[in-house]
Amino acid sequence: MAIDIFKKNQIFENLTDNELKLIENICKIQNIPENENIFEEGAPSDDIFILLKGKVAIEIQLQVKTDKAQVHTVEEGQVFGEFGLIDREARSASADTLKDSTVIRIPIDDLTKLMDANTAIGYKIMKNFNKILASRIKKTTKELRASLLWN
Repeated sequence: MAIDIFKKNQIFENLTDNELKLIENICKIQNIPENENIFEEGAPSDDIFILLKGKVAIEIQLQVKTDKAQVHTVEEGQVFGEFGLIDREARSASADTLKDSTVIRIPIDDLTKLMDANTAIGYKIMKNFNKILASRIKKTTKELRASLLWN
């Protein structure tokens, strides 16, 4: 089942069925109820997630500890929490379910070991990640420009 989802996800673009099967072997599927926290801003980056079903809000902490701002909504099939694959730094945002959700959880340690052992997989994933990152930076730049022009 996960292989079909992987084929639709940009981070696994151009991987073969055999390569996707290796990734599927390290995945865990988890059901998470509505209004539950998946990970908290500042927490360790241990996993990457793909949303199979439901909806997830990505939120950042504002100055007041109880204030959060939603900066992105994760739709079905999208990857989130993937920055940990690059830097293993603490989470830069929180992820909370907006409705009952099912996610594929991919442990970063296991994925990193797989990428190190199979450099073709590692190369393809990192190349795809760079495309995702560039796209998000361009989108953020466009939104910042609009915000600055509005002010």
